[in-house]
Amino acid sequence: AFVCLTSGIVIYGLLGMKTVTTVSQKLQSYCDYKTIVVFQASLHFLSALAIYVGRFDRLHSVYLFMSPIETVKIIFFDWSLQKLMFILLMMFLQMLLFGLIQLLGKEEAM
Repeated sequence: AFVCLTSGIVIYGLLGMKTVTTVSQKLQSYCDYKTIVVFQASLHFLSALAIYVGRFDRLHSVYLFMSPIETVKIIFFDWSLQKLMFILLMMFLQMLLFGLIQLLGKEEAM
């Protein structure tokens, strides 16, 4: 059972990274490098926020339908120093892993 859960997480994680890479490559023809970095950092920030909300605030997506105003308040307006530190740490960890995977992919292509 653990292998099934883990394999789904890994597969969808890789699929998500591939999607971000594809969108970033498409943006290169329209935007400068700084805009792409801000786009990717924003996605990593939102991803880290989702991890925090799901893990520590114990919110599930069904709460958006059951009590949407309360859920949005918890997600976006209930901040603490610990929440901010966790989100920033996860964001930078995700950016580091994403960058390393991008570098490894470029080296394999050479």
